[in-house]
Amino acid sequence: MDSNNFNIKDDLQSGTLFKGSNHLKDLLAKLGFSFDKQADLLQALENESIDARALLLFSPRQLENLIPELTMIDSYRLINEAITLFKGEVTTLSEIIKKSEKRNFISTRVEKLDFKLNGGLPSQKLVELYGSAKTGKTQFFYTLAAEVLSKGKSVVWLDTEGSFESIRLRDNLAFFGYYEGENFTLEEVSDQFFFARVTHASELIGRILGLIPILSNNNVGLIIIDSLVAPIKADYSESSDFKERYLLTSSLLNYLKRMAVVYDLTVCYSNQVFNNFTEKGGRKELPSGGHLLSHASDLRFYLEKIDSKDLDHGEQVRRLSLVDCGWISEFHEFYAIGSFGICSPEKEFKMKGDYEEWLFSEQIRLKQKK
Repeated sequence: MDSNNFNIKDDLQSGTLFKGSNHLKDLLAKLGFSFDKQADLLQALENESIDARALLLFSPRQLENLIPELTMIDSYRLINEAITLFKGEVTTLSEIIKKSEKRNFISTRVEKLDFKLNGGLPSQKLVELYGSAKTGKTQFFYTLAAEVLSKGKSVVWLDTEGSFESIRLRDNLAFFGYYEGENFTLEEVSDQFFFARVTHASELIGRILGLIPILSNNNVGLIIIDSLVAPIKADYSESSDFKERYLLTSSLLNYLKRMAVVYDLTVCYSNQVFNNFTEKGGRKELPSGGHLLSHASDLRFYLEKIDSKDLDHGEQVRRLSLVDCGWISEFHEFYAIGSFGICSPEKEFKMKGDYEEWLFSEQIRLKQKK
């Protein structure tokens, strides 16, 4: 046994363990592992940044492959104990209702939309936004990120399309200072925002699997993947790649779903569309990913451009349709891409003027700061 394991033994005796290890210690002791076995397993799990809660992300086979010191039976027993610890035994409807009342929601800043969603986008769910270019998918993400950051929680943003611009996040954060008197700057929330530019499917997998330390040590409320399917389609584009692409996408979605539940957060991802032409010459935009993505997404929204002249509002008005959800009926709602972020269509004109006023004062503030 190397010196690191002796350090773990000392920690076991002193009670000084890495974050989450106290629960692991209890679980390992409860399963009857020897003191030396506990030390070996704690060291192996620490090397992979896995705490007791993170055990819920893995299947027994996955955990056995990741931690060679564990047998399949031991992996099953350890995960089962973690499930009991964090999720409890089979529960009653009253307990389910109590838990649902404590669920977190992220506001979209569109009052009618939030009302129809019973408060906004819920935690512990996968949310998909799909639509053609310039419909506001990424703009929605900026607004959702700003809302979460303003509550003191952290955001993870995986950018597979190279569309992220920090200045747009700045504008969305400025909404709170101008309208609510709570100033949030990029500098103030920089430690809460985790970003990675992703260019390949293999990198996307690695980034998602590597989120455990961030989730374990930060109060993350939102994971954004813009977009989820694009790099997978690009790297597995041949017809012979279909099976591998299917299995890869399925595994990622299952992992993200577990992550949302285990860490009580919302996972949002964008998706591309393709044109489906009918026999009568009609055209309909369909999302990529087929039934696999359709079944995985808890809330599925279709974003589209419309002729804003018909609504007597600004040029940045769009329409959002909830096309799939297990507990809310389908509906349509209008929104606008405002200067401070997503907003109700009727607020777009006023927000544009307010933004120009804010931007002028912001430029003065920055000059004085220099």
